[in-house]
Amino acid sequence: MDLRIGKLASGRFYAFSRGYDQPEFVGTLEEVEVELGLREPAGAGLPPRAPEVSLTWDVHLRFQSPAWGEADGIWYRGIVAPSRSEANKIARKLARNDGHISYGKGNAFLTAHPAD
Repeated sequence: MDLRIGKLASGRFYAFSRGYDQPEFVGTLEEVEVELGLREPAGAGLPPRAPEVSLTWDVHLRFQSPAWGEADGIWYRGIVAPSRSEANKIARKLARNDGHISYGKGNAFLTAHPAD
């Protein structure tokens, strides 16, 4: 650790990075080292991440042992997710919250289709 960095009783670190006549900079050890120029900020050398493209999916939920009204399955339409598996995860949570996925129905099968 650099000699210009001090540690407070709270566990945070400080340094007079702008001179002793200015207020001290207080933060984590990494933040103080970045302020003093001893370390580059996290992710500084990495290329920027590409934004995730979200698509709209229609997910078909079917059961191994369906009830009479669930023989054709249940559709969850208009789910916005970046991938098919994420759309299935969202639909599974929705079905669990709606009470469609519960004990006694056997396995639940989800199939995501791109929305028209």
